Amino acid sequence: TFQTGLVEPLEEPDDPAESADAERARELFRKLVELTGAEVEEPAVGTELLSFELAGRFEFAPELKQRLLQLTSERERVKVLADLLEGAAQAVEREQDVAQRAASNGKVDPRG
Repeated sequence: TFQTGLVEPLEEPDDPAESADAERARELFRKLVELTGAEVEEPAVGTELLSFELAGRFEFAPELKQRLLQLTSERERVKVLADLLEGAAQAVEREQDVAQRAASNGKVDPRG
């Protein structure tokens, strides 16, 4: 057995991202690339669906990807994505800090 479904096209509203939000998302994307050493290209300036272009270049948990997919506003997606990128960058920084401290004296207090 298999599941079937009915699919309807969905028109996205013309609701582009604010330039400040788009730039924040791009800056956080660049920071995450630098922190992880990932070899991914930044989407071209003026990319229509920046949120999908940026999100597709990093692996996020399925529920986070679903959250982005359910938003029908590019403006909202870019804001949410910037928050996700910021959280990911902070997590990588913490992980790197813990690894560095563990390598120096073998003791790590994850609370700081």
